[in-house]
Amino acid sequence: MDRHSGSSVECLEWCTTVRDISRSKLTHMLLTPNDDNGNHDSSRMWKKPLQGTMKINCDDSYLASVAFSTCVVVLQNDKGDFLKAFSRRLGHCTILKAKLWAILFGMNMACDSSYKAIIIETDFVEAIELVEDPRYHEDQFVDLSSKIVKTKEKFTSCSIVHVLRQANTMACCFAKNDLTIDSDVCFYDKLLDFTVTSMRMDANLDPSILS
Repeated sequence: MDRHSGSSVECLEWCTTVRDISRSKLTHMLLTPNDDNGNHDSSRMWKKPLQGTMKINCDDSYLASVAFSTCVVVLQNDKGDFLKAFSRRLGHCTILKAKLWAILFGMNMACDSSYKAIIIETDFVEAIELVEDPRYHEDQFVDLSSKIVKTKEKFTSCSIVHVLRQANTMACCFAKNDLTIDSDVCFYDKLLDFTVTSMRMDANLDPSILS
């Protein structure tokens, strides 16, 4: 397994922003998730999945200076416990393609577990439309979307849903960090320091989820 402790100044500054600013702004969104009309909006906060269900959060990042994208998936169980994370460099590709790869990689990782029910969360609604609705299929993505549809059949229950970025903070942290790592593929089987704050917010600041 690849492990890297080095981080660039840019990544450290970004993580500091997540730690300091998010405690006030994002924590309020997570604890009182309302839309502009004051209605409850669950897509603003990370929620534990139903019992017996694995949750997979997907994200990507792009570094313009070297023109490559990275996709990331984070797996958590029905108690909100961190299970593992995975990242992979994809080279130069569109945001949509990176999101689709993240979904597929997450599903493949879930296939190696005992979970037969999964829920996948992404903040890119176009990726969901491409997979779920044939009307949105495009020639350049047909092979990738077909693989996702076929892999879904391996589960008794598999949902791909849209969430706001506030509900995807841990995957976002991994994605930003992995831009600074000199490795094409990384596996993580434990939380890293820069993810602790985001996981506390994902758990509505309940420290028991980290115990």
